[in-house]
Amino acid sequence: MDGAVSIRRLAVAMCTLTACLLLVGCGAAESSRSRPEQGTTDSVRKPVPDAGALVAQYNKRLEHLSRIKARAVVRLRYRDEDNELRNEQVEGLLQVIRPERLALSLGKAGKTGAWFGCDASRYWWFDLEKTPSAIVGERTPDGEQARRVLGLSIAPWHLIELLGITPLNAADVRSIAWSSDGQSLVVTLRFPGTVAAAGESAAAKDQDPPDHLLKRLTVDPRNAFPARIEIVEPGTVAPDSSRSDSGAETVLAASELAGDERVELKDSPAGERPRMPATVFVTAPGQEAEIRLSLSGVTDARIADASFDFDKLLAHFDVAPERVRKAAEVLRERSAPRPAPASAGSTPGEPLGDSDDRTDAHSSR
Repeated sequence: MDGAVSIRRLAVAMCTLTACLLLVGCGAAESSRSRPEQGTTDSVRKPVPDAGALVAQYNKRLEHLSRIKARAVVRLRYRDEDNELRNEQVEGLLQVIRPERLALSLGKAGKTGAWFGCDASRYWWFDLEKTPSAIVGERTPDGEQARRVLGLSIAPWHLIELLGITPLNAADVRSIAWSSDGQSLVVTLRFPGTVAAAGESAAAKDQDPPDHLLKRLTVDPRNAFPARIEIVEPGTVAPDSSRSDSGAETVLAASELAGDERVELKDSPAGERPRMPATVFVTAPGQEAEIRLSLSGVTDARIADASFDFDKLLAHFDVAPERVRKAAEVLRERSAPRPAPASAGSTPGEPLGDSDDRTDAHSSR
């Protein structure tokens, strides 16, 4: 199968993975199945560590790690439009500068099929399969617009959180509990960038507003290394309930983390090499689709600013002005009646593409 077909199938599968999540409330029924259950017997009687101490232990492995660059192999398992089970694989390059900048390119046979990324204020998607085109939108705390227009379960900046490379803030911790088997700690925090924790009243901390997201981690109590990370849209919690899951909630996306990749320090102070998961397995509850991201050659090497600069990317990929669309316009057009279905070819929410281990946006296509 050639690279272009594979990338298009990857795009279709990513839409399949998230279509249910774009309908209000459809993920709530599945969230209890995928959520790590908190202990209800002996495990709840075990003391939990202090939030500050646990956060310090978690953050220690991330010292001196402000950015990463890694080769990525993306494997996808999904059912296509004909209900046939398929497996696809593409190669890519992942570049992240914490806390807000990400670039992910994916492709096959050395050809970049698409470029997916964000900076502190915008996100974008470049379709490079045929005539280069781009979609750009403004970031919002919950990422709803980005999820809808790109057809993904997560906004680009949410992927940064699912990689397990962002430090935690003790002030954001909502709860710490033992898992039902007493082997792991389940930590629930405010999701970065949605609602500021500093200066809030106690009453505000007791009840999240409807548009607030949470991040839930399952960590090893011995070293605070993450095994699972979830991005959660909470429901309404009954005032008299002691259970954090008493209201309906939606797990927007979850990552299972495995392996232990040491990051090669090229531009950071000497010392113990930071650690991060080698494999990131992303799912959306209720969907028969899986995305596995395997990372290798992880370094903190310098990354060209152009990798996260939308205007420079437009010039590099030679995207004509008429081929650039705003996300809000795309959503308005989707909601308006159309006289005929869209023609075949790339559509928003379709591709992802890359070069193999080339470094940044200024590698040749």
